Amino acid sequence: MSAVRPPRLIPEATLARLVIALLACFAMGCAASTRQRLASTPHTPIERADRLVAIGCYACLSEAAGIYERESSRTAGTSRQARAGRATAYTLMAFRERELGLPESPARQLARSVGTPSLPPDAFESILQALVEQNDLEHGDSRLSADAISALVKRLENPSTRSLAAAYAFVTLTCGAAEPYTPSPALSAWLSAMREKDAVLRYADLRCAASTSEEGETLLSLDSRFGEVNYAIGVEALRQGRLRTAHERFAAAYKEFPDSARLMLALADVELGIARFEQALTLYQRAFAVSGRPDALLGIARALTYLGQHEEAIAVLNRLLRDDSWNPGEKYYWRAWNLYRSSDHASAHRDVERALAVWSAPHVQRLAGLTALALGHHEDAREHFVAAVALADDECESRLYLAKLDSAEKSWVTALERLHAATLCFSSVIAELAGRRPDGASDPSAEAEVKRLQQLRASSIYSAAITAKILRRRELALDYARRLLQDPELGGLARDFILDIDVPASDGLSIYRQPDSTKSPRQF
Repeated sequence: MSAVRPPRLIPEATLARLVIALLACFAMGCAASTRQRLASTPHTPIERADRLVAIGCYACLSEAAGIYERESSRTAGTSRQARAGRATAYTLMAFRERELGLPESPARQLARSVGTPSLPPDAFESILQALVEQNDLEHGDSRLSADAISALVKRLENPSTRSLAAAYAFVTLTCGAAEPYTPSPALSAWLSAMREKDAVLRYADLRCAASTSEEGETLLSLDSRFGEVNYAIGVEALRQGRLRTAHERFAAAYKEFPDSARLMLALADVELGIARFEQALTLYQRAFAVSGRPDALLGIARALTYLGQHEEAIAVLNRLLRDDSWNPGEKYYWRAWNLYRSSDHASAHRDVERALAVWSAPHVQRLAGLTALALGHHEDAREHFVAAVALADDECESRLYLAKLDSAEKSWVTALERLHAATLCFSSVIAELAGRRPDGASDPSAEAEVKRLQQLRASSIYSAAITAKILRRRELALDYARRLLQDPELGGLARDFILDIDVPASDGLSIYRQPDSTKSPRQF
């Protein structure tokens, strides 16, 4: 009889490598395991439909619903499974249509007819309305009522009434709430397991800014049609002030959902922010045509304002102000600006005072200063310009107007300080605006806005040179003038100034030769 060999021991080094590998595997979390599971090849149509629902993109849900419809007429067992899957697919489709502002498909009615999974009809309708309100600017940041959330949670706490659709509604509608609900340990464990199994819940987390853009890229790798992910990443980029990224992501999402009013508005807002006014106007007009939303109509007025079409903008704003219960501050501000540009200074001042009653933003204070200045109310104007500068470091034009008022009072030292600050401010804003534009973007409106700001900066520099000359600071005056020698508009004046540096300058407001700095109500 041969001797029994003792079991071979795993060498310590090998064991250590195995432990490290296992820890690394666990550290990858649910993303890797879900990706592997969803990447596996389905063997039956129902398995494919289930996988598409688990991924959760709108195109995936629509495709899955079609598969379930075909399979529901098959054998009894398959039919039961198909009906349950079909209910989930239609319910999630209805949710997504509300989230993205898509035209309503039959999904809502089909979900009700086949039975929303573990959601009574009244709860289903309440969730749909809450999704609309949660995403609409006109409604603010609404959530389900406390009673509705309690009823939803009660169903989720009961294992027999849980469902993917209810979990999705819970995650989506309770994120970011003022008083967040803390689920029980059992429900938390179930939700964690569902997140690992169903990527659609991780998309809900992404929408709630509860996960990173890296997670978004993982979701996109599951299905290239997951355009909703680009929208969620774009929203987060916009919150962080990364307009270039937001523009790229919104454009990609809009390509996937060309009928989405919400994506039209999101992309239009960014187009406006990077001074592509014609593109913004087109998108706002499309959004209003398909949705009739008042924020789309306000967007049209804003774009028309930037394009200098003041009469058209006033007509739109008059229409909006028939009802001033929604967002009156913006409506009055934009009408005031257009009235000001139409030289109706008294009406403009009345409107901007109405706007200030509910909205004390830097650009509103600046406009109040401009209208007061136009009416000859210099002290009132100064108060508004000072308030604007106090509210925002990049309030360059208010600094320039304060310098103008200082010069009128012959406060030359203060005027020079303000002109220097305004010059630095304009340079910073010009650089920021250039950085916001998408790579390779070229647009006459954007170029015109940059040119306007460059003119204002040149005006500040030229005025600083004259002010320095008045203060007998010859070298400083020459330094300012030399900076303008290549300027297309003020270069000749700068050369004459340098030649005549020893000739006494005249005093007063007339020293300021500046372009019309009121052509654009820059607020982005």
